[in-house]
Amino acid sequence: MSRQPEKSLERTSDFLVATTPITAHTLNASKFVAHLVSQGHRVWWWCGADFQSYVRDLGAIPLRMSSACDYSIARAASYVRGSSLSAVARVRRLYHDLIVGRAGAQCHDLLRIIQRIGPQAILSDTLLLGARPAAHLSGVPWATFGDGPLLWSDEDTPPFGAGLKPMAGRAGRHRNRNVQSWIDNRVFGSARAHYNKLCARMGVEPVPNLRMAGLSPRLHLQGCAPSFEYPRSNLPDSVRFVGVLGTTGVRNSASPGSAASRGRGSRPLAFVTQGTVRPDLSELALPATRALVREGYDVLVTAAGRANEWRHEFATSPEGGIVVVDRIDYAEALAAADLLVTNGGYTGVTMALHAGVPVIQCGATEEKADIGARLEWAGVGVAVRRTRAQPRTIRLALGRLLGQVGLQSSLERMSAEFRAHRADELGGRLLENMAKVA
Repeated sequence: MSRQPEKSLERTSDFLVATTPITAHTLNASKFVAHLVSQGHRVWWWCGADFQSYVRDLGAIPLRMSSACDYSIARAASYVRGSSLSAVARVRRLYHDLIVGRAGAQCHDLLRIIQRIGPQAILSDTLLLGARPAAHLSGVPWATFGDGPLLWSDEDTPPFGAGLKPMAGRAGRHRNRNVQSWIDNRVFGSARAHYNKLCARMGVEPVPNLRMAGLSPRLHLQGCAPSFEYPRSNLPDSVRFVGVLGTTGVRNSASPGSAASRGRGSRPLAFVTQGTVRPDLSELALPATRALVREGYDVLVTAAGRANEWRHEFATSPEGGIVVVDRIDYAEALAAADLLVTNGGYTGVTMALHAGVPVIQCGATEEKADIGARLEWAGVGVAVRRTRAQPRTIRLALGRLLGQVGLQSSLERMSAEFRAHRADELGGRLLENMAKVA
């Protein structure tokens, strides 16, 4: 059943939300949508076929993507695993085919929808690159939300995609400039050229780098607390930190509500997850579970819909309890957990920090190295830069984490800062203000 608005405003607005058909990039708009719906606004949500019922349950109006824009999570996953191509070549192919390659069709779809519904504002995620030209051509105010490391950079900040930590002084600035130039030109250069050709055909200004194609210059809602991002000397006022994202409002009926309590015994509890893009649990979940049980933990594993296939591999040992489930509410699991072990998805990591839970992050694909570097820089976790872990690797990482000086105080400060930022209210009000100005 759809949620009904809690109250109506004298003057409500129509909002158009547009999200990439990847689970996290779609569902992470939920808190903003929930707030807008609760305030009586009408929210139209253009998304993939897999998310239509969720949108309805949240009280928004689903708009179906055309087949030229939609793709499955399996299709997206095929670009980041199971290929003989190098990591750089896989990223190039992903952007050429799915990110930039769909931007023209996205823009066409969105312009048609904008003409029909006349929204006062548009909100998109940073991978939906067709939103920028659609907003420019229609004149509708455009905002973005970030559910990955902040894309804005300067000479004092390590570039996105490099997995580097800050380095002070001239040497650091020299490093940052050179690495950023290499990433912009060698990794994303062909995709940027393709995108700028599309913009030229539409009469839209080109972008100096591909990062700026998905970052609104008017309002960007960054899904974290300020202390989880590197400080920047030239950060514009348009970038606003709003706190942790994730789903809200509608409980996933597939999530076993008692799983976290079943995983909680007399021993500390570790929550282990690989997300939805990498379903081979032998990469991390299985070796991590074996290591953690040996180190005295009970373990709760989420298997992304493949629990039955993998459950026999997680045979419960005499030393501790292991619970394997298909899906679970992350907030529920983290409320009971003492540790998160993950391949490093941004939303899962930020949810752990919101809950004050330390993180062991293992992963080297996508933006994982950037997330791991931020965990170590902030003193709230450790990173292992490999996709496939061994039990010994996890045990060594756990030793590093527990031996980290000031870990608990860093977690407490970070958690308090996250809790002070309510993404639904803060982001929702900023979007409302943008629509009113328009």
